[in-house]
Amino acid sequence: MKPINTYYKKIWQSQQIPALLAAFTLFLLAIRAGFTKRPEYLFLLWNLFLAWVPYAISELLPVTNNRKWYFIGIPVWLAFFPNAPYIITDFYHLRQHDYAPIWVDVALLFWTAGSGLLLGLLSIRNMEKILSGYFSNKVIEAAIHVVLFASAFGIYAGRYLRWNSWDLVTDPHSIARDIKQLLLHPADNFRTAGITLTFGALMTTCYIIMKKLREKSEA
Repeated sequence: MKPINTYYKKIWQSQQIPALLAAFTLFLLAIRAGFTKRPEYLFLLWNLFLAWVPYAISELLPVTNNRKWYFIGIPVWLAFFPNAPYIITDFYHLRQHDYAPIWVDVALLFWTAGSGLLLGLLSIRNMEKILSGYFSNKVIEAAIHVVLFASAFGIYAGRYLRWNSWDLVTDPHSIARDIKQLLLHPADNFRTAGITLTFGALMTTCYIIMKKLREKSEA
């Protein structure tokens, strides 16, 4: 019984941060609904859930203590990771309305964007710990930088090409077609490069800051 209780205790402890993030998101949505009487921005809950998926995977993989799950969990984590920073692009929906104070929408979008980015960074930290038993720090850091810029492209693909993480399995032909078009006409895709480089640099900077803060706290 003790190992089972320890198992569930670890799961609960790992999910306290996402639970707090989701709770305050609901609070902000309730405030907005009180002002507007409209069920807008509820999609942020779905986006926050998708941002939680890679974090949950990175927390559960060590708990399973089974390397076989790594061959499933890590590819799934890679597919869902772009959903975490993707929420930043939901500022695209910010508009001045007569029926809603803009500060409410700014607070809501800022909170959910920050929540998604935080969950992404925490999942990166967890994956570092998982991979540290198999690779050197230099290899892990290089791989993470590749993942961050690949995820930046994923942000572009999600916002403008309307890809979903599960499309890699359910609709790979459409993804292959889009990639083919991007490769055949690179000069026509300045936005693709701009978004990928900008968000890749943003996430890399956040990742470096996170590492510096962690090293400082451990010193």
